[in-house]
Amino acid sequence: MPGALPRTSELRAQDTHRLIPSRFSDESVLARLTRDIVDLQALFELDAATLTTGVLPVGDPVSALPIVRRDIAIVVAEEVPAGAVLAALQEARAPHVESVRLFDVYRGPGLTEGRKSLAILVLMQDTSRTLTDAEIDDTVATLLRVVADQFGGSLRSQVSQ
Repeated sequence: MPGALPRTSELRAQDTHRLIPSRFSDESVLARLTRDIVDLQALFELDAATLTTGVLPVGDPVSALPIVRRDIAIVVAEEVPAGAVLAALQEARAPHVESVRLFDVYRGPGLTEGRKSLAILVLMQDTSRTLTDAEIDDTVATLLRVVADQFGGSLRSQVSQ
């Protein structure tokens, strides 16, 4: 059919003038558009077999319920490894505790010689309901008991200056 546009699989650089309105008479604009059209063909070449044979990653469901953040600063002896404290807290955590992470270690004024302060982030969330204040407080108290029982640590705000 005369004047019909070629299929993109048959598109040649010399055919692009039929795809570009006549108001583009500037040769540099025409050259740029020609290059862009030819480049676009390569952007959409996909190997369907590769897309269908791989295992797709599956993420955790996103909860609409609020996440609770508690930062706790605990004081322990200098020789107590922070990793050991974190491992004990991970082991003792309740099912609704999403994460327990160390975010700071402090040594200096305000602490007794030979002691350090570990700042720990605790993230809590239940995916089926909102946590109550009592549940949150109980969870933090349980984690603090683990620190006291296993490492002789205490909440920094309870340490005498």
